[in-house]
Parts: sequence; structure tokens; C-alpha cells
Amino acid sequence: MKNLQKLALDVSDTLGISQKENPHIKKAMHDFGAKFIDKLLTQKKFKKENYTDKEKDIINKLKHTKYGPLVYEIDNICHTKTKVSENVRIRYVEESAECYELAKLIRTICFKRGCHCAITPHNTETDKEYYRLAPDNILFELNPLSVAIIKNTDVSIFIGDETDPNWSKGFEKRIACGSTSSMQFRKIYDQQSIRGAYLALPVKKKEMYVPEKKYNKVFYESLIASFSPEMKSLIDTYEKKLKNKEQIRITADDGTDLTFSVKDRRILRDDNYAVVDKKRNEIYNFPTGEVFTAPVETSANGKITFDYVTPRGFGLIENLTLTFRDGKVTDAKAKGDGAKRFRNFLDVNTGEKDRIAELGIGCNPKAEFLGTTIVDEKIYGSIHIAIGFNLGPFHGKNLASSHLDMIKIMKGKNINGNVYADNKLIMKNGEPV
Repeated sequence: MKNLQKLALDVSDTLGISQKENPHIKKAMHDFGAKFIDKLLTQKKFKKENYTDKEKDIINKLKHTKYGPLVYEIDNICHTKTKVSENVRIRYVEESAECYELAKLIRTICFKRGCHCAITPHNTETDKEYYRLAPDNILFELNPLSVAIIKNTDVSIFIGDETDPNWSKGFEKRIACGSTSSMQFRKIYDQQSIRGAYLALPVKKKEMYVPEKKYNKVFYESLIASFSPEMKSLIDTYEKKLKNKEQIRITADDGTDLTFSVKDRRILRDDNYAVVDKKRNEIYNFPTGEVFTAPVETSANGKITFDYVTPRGFGLIENLTLTFRDGKVTDAKAKGDGAKRFRNFLDVNTGEKDRIAELGIGCNPKAEFLGTTIVDEKIYGSIHIAIGFNLGPFHGKNLASSHLDMIKIMKGKNINGNVYADNKLIMKNGEPV
């Protein structure tokens, strides 16, 4: 999918990037009377000479930015302004020319649609530099610049992929110092009505888990499949099978047997067909392709083995077996030093970091394992369980500084991965029943 122009347009449409209702109209009505403001708003343009001196004075005051402005004047003609710009923030992986190009294309669309837009580079080396150089006391602070940005953001987009999967090595203790402020930042972010998007594009990595040719091929093919009727059909199928259910059980021949409740929890979908709700926090991923929900946080009991887990900055962990009791992880075992790195990840985070947060079912027919969560969690024939943060778009109750998705392949020889909803089989060996 090298047509970045089309991708930029598809992403912008999915996110509903446009102008928004002028939030200052209520203030204008309070200050100058609803009747007069309504009278102005019925006109798209007018001349001040048709109004009294008192009304002209009000019209001039409505030109102030504290009202939007609600009125602007060009060539002696006044225009009412019932909508104002949305604010779009785009971050892109600095090392990738393609990520930068896509960021600029989306910015162009934002400008054409009457939106403010800022693009800024992201570099893992900058993260490492911060933890290497910042004084200890600074690590505990909540960055006021970041808070100010999110409080004035309507749409937040990240473009790219992690360039160094193991960047946190050696910085674990210093990252842990900032975990409380990171959790507070997540809470503030959740309180804003931000439509967020993680738009994955392939980048040069310091450590690859699959050949580079396959890495690039799967990325673009899964992006194309994100807009396919086949994917939508799979999402429709699993959404119906989970709707109004209470008890979920996951089993497999590797000893997996995990149960939890989804009673009264919303069944959600990650695709390009959902209606954008600008009044609530939403997340869109590209590639898309999953049905997900937030389990009752205290309900998970049993054992489950995950094929792939990639905690940000802690590399790839394979064959991670977790035991849950009353919703929390009580034991972890893994191949090699995986269990140690998993515990290190938990140690640098805080809050409900080890409590069940999400069940997801992958529905993208072109997604394959890359060691990149945003793609891996969409693999058709897989499920994923997350622990940690699940407020906002998940509609859960966990506040934590992290959200970790863990992928289990359910489809294939000698796997026999099954999912039951209220004791009814809805997935057999990774296929919908």
C-alpha cells in the first residue's frame, strides 16, 4: 500500500477530522442574550449598518477570540462562525521518511478541512537521552507541556513503529520513578474527548523478529485488509457472538483454561465502519481488525499461555504463561529470561498494572506475527488478553501507567484454541463457530 495519499484520506475520514461546534456560543448567549445571538446565527452574513449602535457594539465584541470568534468581518461584510477548528496533533517516527511524508499529507488534509495541525518527530533515542540526563527529582514530575497539549487536542495521531524494542534496558529504575506521573497523565488524557489513532508504518528496527521483506509485506497487506469487506464480516460475526454474554472461557491444548466475566460490558470493534463519536474518547488502530471488551476486572481465574508479548522497551517475550486469581496476575513463567523481563516491566509501572483489562479477538485476515503488537493483536485466528489501563474507550475501571496486550494464537495444528461464551462454543481452533 504505497499510496500514502489514499491512506491519509482514509485515516482522516475514519477519525472524522473536521471543524467542531463553536463551544463559545453559550457564553455569547449568556453575555448578550440568547434571542439576539439566535438572530445573528440565522444569518450566514450580514452588514452591521442594519443594526443599532448597541447591537453594533455587541457584534464588535463577538469578534473577540474568547467567543470563537462568533463573528468575523471581511470587506465590510460580517459572517457568523458557528464552527471552529479541531486541533490535530501528529507524531511520527523521525528516522522514517515515509512516516514524515504521511504526517505531512494528513496535515494538508487538516488545513483544507479548516483544522489546526502540528506535527512533531518521535525518536526512541530521545527517550533514552531523557532518562540518562534528567535529574532524579525531575523524573517524578508531571510534564506540564504535555498536559497543556492534550488539553487542547481533539485528534492525536502516532505514525510509525518502535525502532528499538529493547530501549528501556538499563533505565528500569529511572522509568519506575516516573510511573506515578505517567499514570496521572493517562488519567488526564482519558478525561479529554480525544480521538486517538496509532497508524503503524514499517520502520528500520535495531532488532527484527522476522525477515525485513516479510515485515514490510505484512504491514502493507494488513493495512489494505483493514478496509476489506472480509474483515468487516469477521468483526460482525464475533460482535454478535459476544453481545449480551456474561461468562467467557478460553481453553487450549497447552494447558490454557481461563475464565472471566464480561457481564454488562460493552462489546467494541476496531474497524473503519464505526460511527465517530466526537464527544467521547475513542481509539483507532491501523491496521484495524478486532472485536474487544473490558472483562470485569476482579473476575479472571485460571491459566493461559501467550505466544507473543512485546512490552514497550522490553523486547519480545515468547511462551509467557500467566496465572490469574480474582483478576490479578499471581505467577509468570516464560521461555529464557522472558519471565524476568515481564516482571521488570511490571516493576517500572504502577496502579492496576497486573489486573485483567481487555479481551480481544483478531479479525484481520492478512495480519501475521511481526513482533509489533498493533499488527500481532489483529491476527485472524488469535485472541489477546491485556492487563493494566482500561478506562476511556475500553469502558473499564483500571487506572494504571501501562496497558499490555498479550497475543495467543488459537488456530493451527495441535493448538485447539477454543472460546466459550456462556458455555456455548463461539471459536473452535481459531475459527468462528
